[in-house]
Amino acid sequence: MLFSIRTLSAVVLASFAPLAAAQSVFMILEQDADGDASHRALDRTPIGDGLDPVLQFIMLNKPLDEQAAQVLWETSETPIEWVRSADEQDYHFVEYAILPVDARIEYRIYEGQAENELVSLRHSRTSNDQDFGLDASIFEELSNGEYDIHAHLIVPDRPQQVMKQRVNVVEFAEVPLAEADEEEDFPTVRAGNGWVGATPTPGQIGNRHERALAHWNVVPEQTVGGGFTVGIVAHHLDGIDRVEIAANGGQWVKIHQPSINPRTQCEEYWTALDLNGQDVIELRAIAYPNQGKPYVVNVVGDEQTLTLYASDRGKVLELPAGRHELRPQDLPDSGWLTVRPAPGVDRDDCILVGRSRFWGPGNVRVQNMTIETPKGGGVFVGDPNNDEFKRVWFDACDFKGKPETWHLATMFDHTIYTDTTITDTQNVFTRSGQLLVRNVTVKRVYEDVIRTAGGLFVNLNVDRIDRGPFDGYHPDFLQSRYAGNSILQDVNVPNNSGQGIFPDTLEDAAFVRVNIKSASVGRAIQLMGQTKNVLFKGGSYDGSAALRSERGFRIPAGERIVFENVEVRENFRNNLLQTPRVEVRE
Repeated sequence: MLFSIRTLSAVVLASFAPLAAAQSVFMILEQDADGDASHRALDRTPIGDGLDPVLQFIMLNKPLDEQAAQVLWETSETPIEWVRSADEQDYHFVEYAILPVDARIEYRIYEGQAENELVSLRHSRTSNDQDFGLDASIFEELSNGEYDIHAHLIVPDRPQQVMKQRVNVVEFAEVPLAEADEEEDFPTVRAGNGWVGATPTPGQIGNRHERALAHWNVVPEQTVGGGFTVGIVAHHLDGIDRVEIAANGGQWVKIHQPSINPRTQCEEYWTALDLNGQDVIELRAIAYPNQGKPYVVNVVGDEQTLTLYASDRGKVLELPAGRHELRPQDLPDSGWLTVRPAPGVDRDDCILVGRSRFWGPGNVRVQNMTIETPKGGGVFVGDPNNDEFKRVWFDACDFKGKPETWHLATMFDHTIYTDTTITDTQNVFTRSGQLLVRNVTVKRVYEDVIRTAGGLFVNLNVDRIDRGPFDGYHPDFLQSRYAGNSILQDVNVPNNSGQGIFPDTLEDAAFVRVNIKSASVGRAIQLMGQTKNVLFKGGSYDGSAALRSERGFRIPAGERIVFENVEVRENFRNNLLQTPRVEVRE
């Protein structure tokens, strides 16, 4: 049985924080295309109809994300859109309510920015009510327009507190990308005239010294147009205050909250890009924690600048239907050599076989291809003797592997997998320098998914880890001797017959909404060696787990690791609570 080390009152509004003995409800209202709604609590147990807490926040066309509760109710001039009709669209509303004992909330709705109070639509809830919040159906009684909702928190012997939120009631429509400045929800970064020197790292914030963890969720050296979105995935033990992004030395744009980037379908700190007539776009970003050390986001190694182009600088190699071996190619000085099927040729009919080698610097993009992997070494091999940056990018590919393929790509500084499926391989991401893995499904792996590699893994699904008939294989989800500046976010491993998180040394890493279900033969988490500046946030680890001091597990003095709102088994939770320098946040 899983034991949750999170509690539903963990996400408490600041104005409520001093109030003890609070009751809280954190719920999901799901509305389908027919307008039918059903409620359930965060732990997925049904709680019945009619519970509509304080805030309704609409997310369009995205999987349910329980972490979106960070939006909450707040005083804001930016209206929440209440869409009246889903019109064959799926919607999710995230709702949150908290009410101290012996208190009540009185709701008042005003038409036209608090100019005309609609007395007939007043509501009052007390802590004894089953439904703390405003009934969502009230919006169906309103005509299209802009309204102000005032929530008066009334507690005996305490000053009355008022929270306000503006709501737009509209018919269904696509939500366009807003024209916004740097302080709005969907800002646009505008290219300047060029950088002068390196960007210095800002000073430490507060008393904490751990640095922020952040990665670009952007493939470098792409050709892009105006409105292209760029984003950063960032985390910190004490949370991220903001991410700032600038282009060509222009104004830094501040993004304070992560949201779903429509281009990548990942939760990140993102912005649209205004090229401003520039052909070469050089982006830089800084992640600022609430407290701790900011981080100037590096692309590879200590390179601060992520480069994009407005005009195409690459080369294209289009292949007919059939089976092909890719010989060493002349790579472009900038941009990508894109290898893809010729127009009209399906991916299933255009197959790469054998082992492909690329000597010298440059970037290779394999797009929309089927790749049959050989036994033994890497499918794609770079040049270990060349110090220049070199990248390989598998985009919308389908790997057809073999259980004896012990890695897919090796000896590249930067290896990138986007919107790709991988079936049957001994190991997946290994010996590959910096990794960017986005929207990837691994159907079956016989040994390790992530081995001795760091980077960003976001929206990764691993259907099955199982050694099968290969008794000599030692399967793990993450087996790493060092995983520095690694972020795993929105990762699901539902059938793991090996180890889960199983590093020798783990520093500067974040595991956010990672869900691992392990069979009895393996541990979901097993930490050994030096461990520091590591965040486990959200998600669940259904399996045995251990901090193995007899195998060298230690957190150095002055360092810490954090488990926040994570579901683990009770004996491991007790282990965490008794371990010095481990913070458990419920």
